[in-house]
Amino acid sequence: MSAIREFDKASAEGWDDGVSLDELLSRVNRVAAKLPPAEEGGDSRVSTTFLPRTFRHYVTLGCIDAGHREGRRVVYGYRHFLQALLVRRLLSERVSARRMPELTAGRSDAETKRMLFEGVEMVARDEAADRDLEYGPDAVAIWKCVRVSPGVELHMSCDLPKPKPAAL
Repeated sequence: MSAIREFDKASAEGWDDGVSLDELLSRVNRVAAKLPPAEEGGDSRVSTTFLPRTFRHYVTLGCIDAGHREGRRVVYGYRHFLQALLVRRLLSERVSARRMPELTAGRSDAETKRMLFEGVEMVARDEAADRDLEYGPDAVAIWKCVRVSPGVELHMSCDLPKPKPAAL
């Protein structure tokens, strides 16, 4: 509960004129410190602090929008705050940096906030056909559920051969 209070407090602080990178990271790190640790199986190596270098790395990858130039300075806003917190959450859930841009790019602030607090929905992709695996309302599919770790399940179509443990 303290994470939500800290998030609300940081959200209410002035964002209209933008903030410096140091101020943005101070707010992000304050909230991230209050977030509960990753569930069992999460990546315990993920730091709760964002450093300027780390932040810029995720901007370069396209996970976080670039700051806005105002003369000689670069300012950041509420959207950057949400994106940085979401990247931190995705890191703790072991989402690869390669996958993050497709999960974060083009999302509204409301979608980003929902993903931050409610989780991320992953969609299986058929790499060979380069399409999402979706079924219409009339389709009948039988799925097998494999529990990978607490809070993580793998749903597989029974039409596919069972993967080897190394593939899981």
